[in-house]
Amino acid sequence: MRSAAPEYGEFDAKKVFLDTRVKPSPGLIRGRVDIDPRMVGAGVTCKF
Repeated sequence: MRSAAPEYGEFDAKKVFLDTRVKPSPGLIRGRVDIDPRMVGAGVTCKF
């Protein structure tokens, strides 16, 4: 019987850029959103 040893590994890194702005109009509040997160992921695949 074969053991369930890891056969594949993966690593993933991403950076997301998001910039949102609202133009000012009479009676509205100006708004701005800047999101700049970093995401990292890792995984292992096993064959049974």
